[in-house]
Amino acid sequence: MVNPTGPEVIDNTVSTPSVSLASTYTYSGDGLKRSEVADGVRTTLVWDGTDYLGEV
Repeated sequence: MVNPTGPEVIDNTVSTPSVSLASTYTYSGDGLKRSEVADGVRTTLVWDGTDYLGEV
């Protein structure tokens, strides 16, 4: 049975259709990655001038 909004059930096996998601990256003028959006979630990278301090 095919369910267009969810997994497809075949002989008691659940198969989830694959979905291709894109990632988007934002870089500053000096080439450092500042943020990314993956799977609809935005992550901002914090840079202190020497190292990445973390993600917000």
